[in-house]
Amino acid sequence: MNDSIWAVIGGFAKGYNLTFDYVLHNISYTNMIMYGAILPTYNKKNDGKKGEEQKVIKADDPRNKEEVRKFFETCD
Repeated sequence: MNDSIWAVIGGFAKGYNLTFDYVLHNISYTNMIMYGAILPTYNKKNDGKKGEEQKVIKADDPRNKEEVRKFFETCD
């Protein structure tokens, strides 16, 4: 997975069928992240591969308010 800003913009444009121009000029980075959080995902089971699993934070759960706040502080 590529975490560059262009990969985020490209993925957002593809996921919502929007033009790059519209995404660049009409949608804030925070809104892109929030819209991306509601896209369905597939949680793959561990296939015996070594490595850490990605931690999933459910932003719609009020108990995770502090973790979500910390996540957005690290995005700056």
